[in-house]
Amino acid sequence: MLSKISTKYIGLYVKIILILSIFFLPSEIKAERLSDQKTPEKDIQRIEDYFNNITTVTSQFVQTTSNGEISQGKLYISKPGKLRIEYNPPNHILMVADGKNIFVYDNDLSSTSIFEINETPARILLSKSLKIGKDIKLTDMQRDKNKITITLSEPNNPDYGYVKLSFRNNPFVFTDWIVKDVQGIVTTVKLIQPKFGETLDPNLFIFNDPENIYVPFSSRKN
Repeated sequence: MLSKISTKYIGLYVKIILILSIFFLPSEIKAERLSDQKTPEKDIQRIEDYFNNITTVTSQFVQTTSNGEISQGKLYISKPGKLRIEYNPPNHILMVADGKNIFVYDNDLSSTSIFEINETPARILLSKSLKIGKDIKLTDMQRDKNKITITLSEPNNPDYGYVKLSFRNNPFVFTDWIVKDVQGIVTTVKLIQPKFGETLDPNLFIFNDPENIYVPFSSRKN
């Protein structure tokens, strides 16, 4: 069963954003000393530069939520626009973004839902380049000599929730993140041995229907 969902139901698939929200800021950003002359603008620029230099990511992950759920799986990202998230059992969910659309297949329901990347927050973190303040809203920044914490949200859809990211200075290292979604659930995601810049098989980002017969989206009938 294939259905197309509107963005008002994006909360049902917020796990996509929970994963993506941390891929562009892995466990350690290029180490450098933070001088007293560093400004908030320069700190934001360093974060943007790091993200914009990432081309691909492959990683195992562990996801935990405030309601006690724990999920594990593997993700693949190829910028711009391509994503694959495979959840381990007992979750039977597969997510694939092919550069235009995101497909969410639930094996338990034998159901596939689809929505356009550009109509979701995923467009920000799968884009070729990120500009904080333009593509994603900086709602708060706390900064002292030891730590920087920034809070980000989707500019046109603040109800989607927020992502709070913390960094330690000297050297500049990403330490932790907090994600709160539209339902008020707080989620933490940890990447396990992420690999960056590897060449990925293009077939990873082709959605195969439940019968393992690929039909291009443009050929599907509503």
